[in-house]
Amino acid sequence: MQGTANIQFADIRDSAAVTPLAATNSTAGPNNTNWTITGACATVTISGNSYEDAHGTVWSLCDGVTPNMALSVNGYGKVNTPCSPVDGSFSFTPVPDPGLIYLVYQDQNGTPLATGATYGLAPTPIASVTDVDVVYGEVRLRSDSGAPIRSSHLNMYDYDIDTTLGVKVLDGYDRLYLNDASDSASDDGELYIEAGTEFRPNHYVDATALDLRGTITNAGGTESLLNNQLAVHGSGTSTDCDDPIGTSMPICAGPAGGINAYDGSDQVVLDSTSPYAIAAMDYPSLRLTPSTGDNPAVQLGGSGNGTLRVRGELQLGSGGNDVAVDTSTYSPYVWVDGDTGQIGNLDISTDSSLAGTSDVRVDANMVGGGSIDMTGGTFENRIQTNDDAQDNVGPAGSGDHTYYNLTFSTSGFSRSPDFQSSSGTIRVRNDLQIGNPADSGTTTLVNNTINETIDVDGSVIITSRGSLSAASSPATPFTIGDDFTNQGTFTGNGGTVTFDTASNISTVTTSAPTTFSNLATTTPDKTLRLQHGMTTTVTGTFTANGGSCGSPVTIESTLAGSTATINMGTSGVQYATLRDSTASPGRTATSSANLGNNSGWTFAGGCSAPTSMLSHDTNASGLGIPQNPAILVDTPHFSWINNSGLTADRSRTQVVNTPVDADVVALWPNDGNGHDLAGSGGGDLVPAGAPNDASWDATSIQPGFGQSLVTDGDDAAIASSASSSLDIDTFTVEAWVRISSLTTGIGTESVLVTKDTSTTDRNFRLGVMRTAATTGVAWADISTGGAAGPAPLQGTTDLDDGQWHHVAYTVDSTPADPNKVQTLVVDGTVEATSTFSGNVDNPAVPVVVGAASTFTNGLDGRIDDVRISSAVRSPAEIKGYVRSRMPHGTVLWDSDPSNAGIALASCNNLARCADVIHGGVPVVRDGARYYVRGKLKSTTAIWSAWSTWDWFEAASGITINITSGASESLGTALPNTDLTATSDIDVWTNDRNGYTLLVKGPDDVWGMDGPGAATLPRFTAPPDSPASWPALTPGYFGFTVLAATGGKDTAVWGTGSTETSFATLNYVGLQQSRAAVAHRRNSYSLATDTITASYRADVAAAQAGGAYTTTIDYIVIANV
Repeated sequence: MQGTANIQFADIRDSAAVTPLAATNSTAGPNNTNWTITGACATVTISGNSYEDAHGTVWSLCDGVTPNMALSVNGYGKVNTPCSPVDGSFSFTPVPDPGLIYLVYQDQNGTPLATGATYGLAPTPIASVTDVDVVYGEVRLRSDSGAPIRSSHLNMYDYDIDTTLGVKVLDGYDRLYLNDASDSASDDGELYIEAGTEFRPNHYVDATALDLRGTITNAGGTESLLNNQLAVHGSGTSTDCDDPIGTSMPICAGPAGGINAYDGSDQVVLDSTSPYAIAAMDYPSLRLTPSTGDNPAVQLGGSGNGTLRVRGELQLGSGGNDVAVDTSTYSPYVWVDGDTGQIGNLDISTDSSLAGTSDVRVDANMVGGGSIDMTGGTFENRIQTNDDAQDNVGPAGSGDHTYYNLTFSTSGFSRSPDFQSSSGTIRVRNDLQIGNPADSGTTTLVNNTINETIDVDGSVIITSRGSLSAASSPATPFTIGDDFTNQGTFTGNGGTVTFDTASNISTVTTSAPTTFSNLATTTPDKTLRLQHGMTTTVTGTFTANGGSCGSPVTIESTLAGSTATINMGTSGVQYATLRDSTASPGRTATSSANLGNNSGWTFAGGCSAPTSMLSHDTNASGLGIPQNPAILVDTPHFSWINNSGLTADRSRTQVVNTPVDADVVALWPNDGNGHDLAGSGGGDLVPAGAPNDASWDATSIQPGFGQSLVTDGDDAAIASSASSSLDIDTFTVEAWVRISSLTTGIGTESVLVTKDTSTTDRNFRLGVMRTAATTGVAWADISTGGAAGPAPLQGTTDLDDGQWHHVAYTVDSTPADPNKVQTLVVDGTVEATSTFSGNVDNPAVPVVVGAASTFTNGLDGRIDDVRISSAVRSPAEIKGYVRSRMPHGTVLWDSDPSNAGIALASCNNLARCADVIHGGVPVVRDGARYYVRGKLKSTTAIWSAWSTWDWFEAASGITINITSGASESLGTALPNTDLTATSDIDVWTNDRNGYTLLVKGPDDVWGMDGPGAATLPRFTAPPDSPASWPALTPGYFGFTVLAATGGKDTAVWGTGSTETSFATLNYVGLQQSRAAVAHRRNSYSLATDTITASYRADVAAAQAGGAYTTTIDYIVIANV
């Protein structure tokens, strides 16, 4: 080609220009010479599996021949093309001016098919065409250039050519409709935005479903949503975004999906009346408002990025059309953001509800009349409006609303707001916290206007940036199940704070003296600990009433031996036990017990606890009353000294494996959470923080113990704060552990429990030392005087066997140097001990469980029932607890769980009451210690308080009794005549594993000794191999067993049961050097066993005449 040319919109290939030529808006194919091509044309590719819909239905034959796709450019005629038989794709090349409108038709020869669909795309001002996947029931948007797609770029019709669908110009704006309300087809109108693609709708968007792999963004300016919305009408709960419409959740999203950059007038509305789920991602205002009052179940989460963030208002239900929203299935983080300029409320309409286990954060008001019922997570209400703004705590006008953890703060905002309570009841299943110590402003919870009931099962925590203004009415309930901590400001306003939940020890901890208007605890057996060394003021009435002597409340200080002062207006103390307390001014405690170190109290009434009296224990009463001579030695009985001042005629006795007593300063059962049952300031365990978060098992792992803490080698849980209650130098720290794998190097420990900052600043560290590739033993260490302490203790039992083991470390600093003692106990057995000098270091740091404080030396496995005591637990007590295989404080035996009382003979004051047999639970087994307490009921039906826990522990550990007849006669010997005799041997032991009864003769050769040098030989069978001895076989003396309690070993001694059953008995010849096993029991028995032995002699005719005798030794040993 030569000369001049005007070439545009051409596809140049296999061409050579003689003189240089130019082609604009064209494309270059292969094999061209001397061409200059500028402004290349765009290429439209309709990609994806175009001949299948979202359900997998074939539209039309894709054979590469039949034309079933057409392209129209700017209104001109259609260019038909077939779809590929390989992947169903369509290609149109070249394409004219990319500034024109392109319409892609799904049809045949330009005629719409019965199942056809039309999609349009106008890419102006994009310089390249954006791909559109043609999929039945979906509009898929993908921007190859990365530029946003607008509503005005799109035009589409659904499969039956509904003219109500597509982009419509209303009010001067393009409104996008992907849903046809008149069409019953469930698969109309899913808008699919591919990853990396941004869709900027010009105005209103209406769809059945939304699949967001990319983002939707407000266009801004005059083309924003302008107080309109994205409406989604579909339902479905599947988390697979590729599932069909109606099955997949109506708003489904990938990790990068979201709806961003909206102002306060924009909103996403879902109005389905069927159950559905919605993705956790960014939203403007979000309204879940069904079109009728069907009250569908709505799940939050399941797809998206894990955070459901609403930048405006989250509305649940409206105008009687309600929803039941739950977060439990997927537990997304729910955040009602309330960005600047947004409304930001959480609005729950009447009869709508929010439930679940997620963390929820609301940065604004809570309004409406619906309900909240959270069974997990933390609900955090934060303010970012004007300073000192008052915002409702719960939905206005609602009834009860329940949270798991509830927190009020201004975190991240320079505010000092008041949170105003509303009507109904605020119930918190775990902890209520007011303020965040990191806040710059002070958060106040105001309840003295509405007087809303507040019921907290766990603790109330007022931080240094918190303030609580209580109800103004004494009758308005404010109940706390666990602790009350005040580091900020508390104002009583005339209301009443009541501590309940008997199973929790409640502690009042304050940084400064705190004043209550009224303070009460009236739950039977409840313990309330007040801040030691400080005055707690109650301007009104201090009420402590357990309801009866048998279930008193206990009032004591947070530190044993240090008093807490109660300055009260009036006193209502009755049926209480008090220790380490001062009443100011002096007050009377009626029907109450003085447990020591009290002042200002007058104790009146007959309610004192009895004193325990054990059958042979050195801890018996000091009243000088002799033990009951009718009690057999080492038989576990209990009796009580009546101190009540009244005559008693009934009793109740309990045996427990190990009590949760005043010496317990921290007890973490790890049953699904890190709660501290001791309540003495040790603090709850909390995950250390990513990436070192420990977790709790969802199911029981150790039989009898419930759940446990799981660590994987670098995870840890820490006590919430350093606590003075853990500043101890005499202590016991213990835990159960099951190792999954040893992750440290040989010669390095994995940490179970530690409180230290370094090897020279260590209160204690208890762990597992790796001594070989698959061997780990218990290990424990302290430091003294700011330097390394005594050599660490190391056990001997291999703990890396996949089984649960109990490890305990005791340190006794009460003796003078150098006789202080450290001991390591594994599974109830002492494995290492040593003495040391110096003062044990006490760094003011939290306890860490599962790793070092630096998150090194982590333990890979499970940890359970961590207990720290401010006393040395004896090996006997530890053994008893371990043998019980039950949590601390488990009652092994209760003489009367109904609390009616067991009748006993009338017992006067200061008299010893009748003895009680323990009911089959041995309290002395292998030297193990179990604890006993009791109470007495007077003839006037008043129960005494429980006695203090006392123990039953034999000084010698295992006790064994054996008795037998002094002598037995075989009668006059006649040659070739069988002579026999029997004797009963009685055996009893308190060893839980039973005993073995051995028998020996006087010599290894002869069986009986006669006159002069004459002897009768022993039977020929050796002691360990009994054999038959036919009748009338002379010349021997032998031994056999006829019977035994529980059954003799017939495989050894034969089945014969009488002394003349010669044919069915086996015999041995007794020896001095080798014992025969007469009987073995492998379990504990309360009753005495009886073993019947038989002796047999048959002399030969040549036997020398005279008297023959022998001595037989019976020996019983415990099966330890």
